[in-house]
Amino acid sequence: MDETDETTDRGGTANRVDRDRTDSEASPAGHTSRRRVVAGSGAALATAALGGVPSAAAQSGDTRTVLVVGCQGTGTITLADATTYEHIEDFDSSPGEDSPPLTDPIKKIAKPIIDSVAGRPNVCEHVNVSPDGETLYVSRANLGDTVAIDMRTREIEWRTEMLGFRSDHAKITPDGDYLYQADILADKVWKIDTDTGEKVDYFEAEDWPHGTHVHEDRIINGSLGSILLPDEIDGNHRLTFADRETLEVTKTIDFEEGVRPFAFADDDETVYVQISYMHGFHEVDVSSGEIERTKDLPINENVPDSKEDYPLQSAHHGIEVSPDGQYICAAGTTGNYAAVVDRESFETVGITDVGKYPYWVSNAPDGEHAFVSVKNEAKISVIEYETAEEVATIPTGDYPMVTQVADVPEAALGTGRKVTDPDDGLFGGLFD
Repeated sequence: MDETDETTDRGGTANRVDRDRTDSEASPAGHTSRRRVVAGSGAALATAALGGVPSAAAQSGDTRTVLVVGCQGTGTITLADATTYEHIEDFDSSPGEDSPPLTDPIKKIAKPIIDSVAGRPNVCEHVNVSPDGETLYVSRANLGDTVAIDMRTREIEWRTEMLGFRSDHAKITPDGDYLYQADILADKVWKIDTDTGEKVDYFEAEDWPHGTHVHEDRIINGSLGSILLPDEIDGNHRLTFADRETLEVTKTIDFEEGVRPFAFADDDETVYVQISYMHGFHEVDVSSGEIERTKDLPINENVPDSKEDYPLQSAHHGIEVSPDGQYICAAGTTGNYAAVVDRESFETVGITDVGKYPYWVSNAPDGEHAFVSVKNEAKISVIEYETAEEVATIPTGDYPMVTQVADVPEAALGTGRKVTDPDDGLFGGLFD
């Protein structure tokens, strides 16, 4: 593994149209800015650390702490109570085969090709929720766009097209101002204004940027390398660190295979990284770029004999560190299990069979459980960190993946409303 410190001007400053914003600024469309300052209370900060970004309104009693699940197969969004695990509702984030993106002739050609490469349709790669719980952002994968959906009216407010025809993982900033969206086939991570959907800047992350994390002073992306090419010539697989203000790339850490999900410890200088084809994960020191320890997890009878049969090269896909820093929960994808590892000793606490293809891990709001998305079982498995046991399951739409805990207004829950997708014209914002 190679590590490089660098400062570059590849952040696309020639295209930069960023600007200062205030809490009261209205967007050109007349919407109030979605920027919300995270409350300084311990409860609010704890919820933010668990993947939600609550507003002060979260303490008013008019919201509920909700698990938001993005399901890849049909774009279903599943909402469930994050504390009781009660299913609330499902709705479709990509209504109908004649959704406006597919009225574009280029998309008509591109989407079936991308579906074929991915092995099946995928119209929901990632979900993010605004700090006030009013807006859902969906990275719609093979549709090649990212959309903002009003949680109350379920109307799509804006759509932003990717240059590379596929919208991958994304992450919202804690204040809700910007969304960092991986444009996987264009080797870019876009900075998107959440009010307008405007792409205001970007940095390059090679090759095939995938998962993205947002920290106080930096953005981190993990790249896969091209899954279409032989390993010997598939490009870079690395963590790319970019300054959050300037988007200048300041550091890269290279790995032997594609970077899959990764999770940081609370010191922000230790990262746990899953790698394509690897059954387990690395513990990496960010400052030195060196692998400190490697945790090998079991290869059981469920694992395909040939690596070519791994789902998109993923032996394991999904990892999280418990809020207290004591445990690591890893999704043993091809082994059909969830594993809990003691972070200090690196000993395995336990392994639980959860069904075919666990594929994402996030923390529950109590800090004592992890939510594990089990793709081929259409469920969330709730794993207790201390015992590594499954204590509950939550039904979802087809192929659940990314989850986020967020405080959502009660008025936006269980309404039965369908998403509406007004046509914004031929080619949308592709060439904006």
